[in-house]
Amino acid sequence: MEKKKNVLERWLEFREEELECGLSKEDKKHMYDFEKCADMVLNCVDGEMYDFAKKELDKLEEDVLDSLQHFNKKYYMAGFNDALEIILKMNKKLYLTV
Repeated sequence: MEKKKNVLERWLEFREEELECGLSKEDKKHMYDFEKCADMVLNCVDGEMYDFAKKELDKLEEDVLDSLQHFNKKYYMAGFNDALEIILKMNKKLYLTV
């Protein structure tokens, strides 16, 4: 099980690098500009609250990205694992019928 997990981890790392390099115009259109949103909020905040708001917005951005990464990885790995299991079962059936 651990060996299969390592293979899946390496494949996921490879796909992340590949996907980051190949963003289409459509992909870029759906990206969220968190900095722009944070700047709009910070423009409405004065004085001591500015530093607090900036710190909280930075933490929020980091938390959201961590959460997205976790669930993307989890479901990508599950889907890849399912596909691998199907291929292995089909291969086993073909091997047994020959």
